[in-house]
Amino acid sequence: MEDENPIARSPGHVPPGGRSFVGRNRELQQLSRIADEVAAGTPWLAWVKGDPGIGKTTLIRHWLASMPNFVVLTARGDAAETELPYEIIIGMLRHADREILKHLPLLSEGLRAEPAAYAVGAQLLLLLGELQERGPVALVIDDIQWADQPSMRALSFLARRLVADRVLLVLISRSGRDSPTASLRRMAEDIDHFTELTLEGLSPVEIGALAKAFGVDVVQGEALARLHSQTQGHPLYARSLLTELSDDVAQARSGVPPSLAAVTRDQLNSLPEDSRRLIEALAVLDCRIPLVRAAQVAQVDDVEVALEPALAKGLVEWWPLEADCPVAITHVLQRDTIYASIAPQGRRELHTAAAAVVDPNSAWAHRVAAASRVDPELADELQAQAASEAAHSEWILAANHLLWAAQLSDSRHAYEQQLLTACLYSLSTLSTSWAARRQREIDACGEGRLRDCVLGVMSVIRGDAAGAEKLLNRALDPPTESEPVSDLASLDWIEAHAAAFLSYAYVLENRGKDCVAAASRALSFNQLSGSMADSIRYILACGHALTDGPRACLDHLTYMPAASQDVPLDHTEVLTYRGMANAMAGELAQANHDLSTVIARGKTGAKLRWGMWSYYILPLVQYMSGEWDDAAMIAERGLSIATDSALERGLEVAASRAAACYASAGRGDWTTANAHLEAAQRKTRSSGTALDIFYTSMAEAFMAQAADDPSRILVALEPMRHPAGDQERRGYSRWLCWWGPLLAEALIATGELEEARQLLAQLESLGDKKPCLQLPLARAHGSLAEISGDRLGAIALYRKGVDIPITPDEAPLQRALIQQALGGALRADGQRREAAVWLREALDRFNALRAAPYASRCEAVLGPITQPLAAKRQEGLLELTERERDIAVLVGRGLTNNEIASELLISPKTVEYHLGHIYARHGLTGRRQLGSQMRQSAVVSSNGQQ
Repeated sequence: MEDENPIARSPGHVPPGGRSFVGRNRELQQLSRIADEVAAGTPWLAWVKGDPGIGKTTLIRHWLASMPNFVVLTARGDAAETELPYEIIIGMLRHADREILKHLPLLSEGLRAEPAAYAVGAQLLLLLGELQERGPVALVIDDIQWADQPSMRALSFLARRLVADRVLLVLISRSGRDSPTASLRRMAEDIDHFTELTLEGLSPVEIGALAKAFGVDVVQGEALARLHSQTQGHPLYARSLLTELSDDVAQARSGVPPSLAAVTRDQLNSLPEDSRRLIEALAVLDCRIPLVRAAQVAQVDDVEVALEPALAKGLVEWWPLEADCPVAITHVLQRDTIYASIAPQGRRELHTAAAAVVDPNSAWAHRVAAASRVDPELADELQAQAASEAAHSEWILAANHLLWAAQLSDSRHAYEQQLLTACLYSLSTLSTSWAARRQREIDACGEGRLRDCVLGVMSVIRGDAAGAEKLLNRALDPPTESEPVSDLASLDWIEAHAAAFLSYAYVLENRGKDCVAAASRALSFNQLSGSMADSIRYILACGHALTDGPRACLDHLTYMPAASQDVPLDHTEVLTYRGMANAMAGELAQANHDLSTVIARGKTGAKLRWGMWSYYILPLVQYMSGEWDDAAMIAERGLSIATDSALERGLEVAASRAAACYASAGRGDWTTANAHLEAAQRKTRSSGTALDIFYTSMAEAFMAQAADDPSRILVALEPMRHPAGDQERRGYSRWLCWWGPLLAEALIATGELEEARQLLAQLESLGDKKPCLQLPLARAHGSLAEISGDRLGAIALYRKGVDIPITPDEAPLQRALIQQALGGALRADGQRREAAVWLREALDRFNALRAAPYASRCEAVLGPITQPLAAKRQEGLLELTERERDIAVLVGRGLTNNEIASELLISPKTVEYHLGHIYARHGLTGRRQLGSQMRQSAVVSSNGQQ
């Protein structure tokens, strides 16, 4: 599609019919007050709504003309483009500085590949940071009711992260049935500065002023009242009337057309033939387009002569000083009336001509609109185009084009095959929204394996594993002799997809052997796209993990390069799976590399479907590795992304909340930790999935450990301790090295020693144990000996534990806990001097982590031995909020403001805002001094973990 009709100021703009602006003083004053606040650094969201033609766009255009200091980006929704991903963002970026966009490749090149909305939103924040160096920024989206969902999610992500930015987001929408009330309300919930402007009709006085601007004198009360009553103060209707009325007609009692549509038809009929053809061509093109191209479609020789009467009638806007002299129909209501008045044959001819002058993507829509009957040849072309797009994972574009093919097909069988295959394309995004809008058409299709496959995949994505299993197994039944064969969706292709999503369903139910069988079957057909095949290879590995443990999972991923950065970009999804498997096996360093790489690639636009789980697993790994600052930052990012995606699907909330709980609990920030835990528990109660239960249970167990509450650990880990069935047991057993030591610790502390011994034997049988498991196992064996009265045996076991070879970044919390246990046992045995040494080392590690609850308990044991040394804490540690600490940590690592913004998914202005508060509150002179303090803290932390 060519450039949309911009709202912003444009050089040489010729308004329709000599149009002049009247009224709206209250709204203009309110917008001006908002603009002043935006210029001072307070972001705003303004929602302007009203009936079509009531003057919403005119108001914003007029107001922006009085704000020359604003940098303006505009876009407009289109009812025909609601299915095209990121069409609104693409339209807005057409007006952005090309030089800036060169440094933001996702925005300049990658939107058609349908990247994650959070990645697009994050790059928009960086773009806004650059633009604000030139002045306050206004983002204006007209007809937001027709915005595509990916654009809306990216805008929501952006809006929630505007803290100190000089940014005004103006959303213009229709009132009534077409109003996007729910989605805009959700966007506004998290924005402190939000206003609604609902436009009504103009007053009689304002209608009189408008009439005078058109040279029509209706100062007499009866005539003015009649004009206002006829138009109900509707500005577009009034303007259209006034271009047609003389002073005498305006005062007459009759002769006024009964509707805006009637006025528009009268205007059109009164135009010269060339002008009418030009207007009709513009209605068909339905976009802002160069004048010469419009003339080409209309087949008009002297286009300037044809344009003049259309301008005088107020039907067209023109930008003559722009290089290509674009033109456009003034308003969508006029466009719709003009389009409806074109004879069917003329409309087809214009669409055919339009297809030759617009971009290739838009040309398809014109070719379809030009079709007067079923067109199998065009349907075949669309089908081939869809297949090409699907091969490049452009799933929604492929689905849209295949749907058009279905509508042009000459047989019911071809229609159903194309419709259902289009739905299956859309479901490859792991979202049911596109297919759900065609639910009635899907239900009307004849029974068959392709329909069963589509319905089964929808059930998997919605979490209904049992319902999906029945449908997908039916899609895998042997074909009957009478079953028709499709050249689009072959039996192998259908079976491959049915088996693939059946393997997903079996993973959700922890059915390892069934999962292996289904995944192997899916891969055997060689019919899956590259990204989906990668996903199924991991699902296959997961099936082996369910039956033989996480090591078996890793054994089935050895075809991947060992170094995370060497894994090809289009295989990033499977890197998530390997990271998960490494985490299950206790391979913390490799898990960290894998999952961090996935997150870094996701921010630059790599397609991640299941890859979002990196944000929830990595904090667990980092918590065990002692990287608590990073765990908190990653968890916060994951939570913000999950919150945004929850607007559409409500997925991943429990895992993201649990991840945000770990570091807060370890540091004794009980208010924050409890808030996250309670939210995770609420979601888990409604979902009941095994993964939600696992993550929530781990969060509560870590909190109980930090609070020294073994009874609560038992409560938290009850689902693992007593699983509901074999499937649950197999699912939780994959993570045994994580929850097993916590459960053993609680069982010993509460005196349930026999069960503790059995669990420890099971943990010992895992074999190749890593420090994250070896250390707590050694401490548990020592605790078991100590509680059984064998103090010397306990000391020996603790000594064995502290001698385990370990690098500084491996399991520092577990290292400190076993040092504390050894110190406590030595003190009880009267060996106070050596006890103090171990307790001080443990205290240093706790302080390095800022693990306040653990440090307090260690101090309580150390205090009676040597009071003067008990308060050895980091000096000069700045008191910072959670967000301030994230930023300060990254300043200490040498990152620039833009790099910090990209890392934390916030805007550069938000970074500046928080840094200003840190400097002022702590008397720092600037970035260098803050970085020095943070690096000094990092050195202290590192020394404490040696």
